[in-house]
Amino acid sequence: MRLGLTVALLCTSCALDWTVGSGHAEDGGTDSVADRGPSDSETRDVASSDARSCSQLEADVDSAKLAAKQCSSMPDDCMSKVEDQCGCVVFVAQPSNAATTAYVMAIQTLQDSGCALGCATCPAPPAESFCLPSSGDSGLGTACDP
Repeated sequence: MRLGLTVALLCTSCALDWTVGSGHAEDGGTDSVADRGPSDSETRDVASSDARSCSQLEADVDSAKLAAKQCSSMPDDCMSKVEDQCGCVVFVAQPSNAATTAYVMAIQTLQDSGCALGCATCPAPPAESFCLPSSGDSGLGTACDP
């Protein structure tokens, strides 16, 4: 009889969940994502979120570059240069206007993000740039070329 009772108790104990704080709300525990870790789908969401973030940062740099190259045919337009995210020379309309500052900040943000930059060899920089008619996203205007 004792042996039967001992076996019955052992089998019962094997079937019980002996973990402390099971994580189920009905047991008084919590059932949050932080307690159980991210699922595969949540990990994929974070990864795709990062990819969109890099794409958005690249779009921000491209948009800021177009704005920094917008010129007004002033004698000193398009004489200033900055380095893009790959270290290549880009002529901008003015060295210290808001558009150029925004472009430099967007480049720095992209570089600091850890996103792959996909840089190739820079072309030989031209000796000078000119303010020429351009049809960009904002319509017909003038921009530093190249």
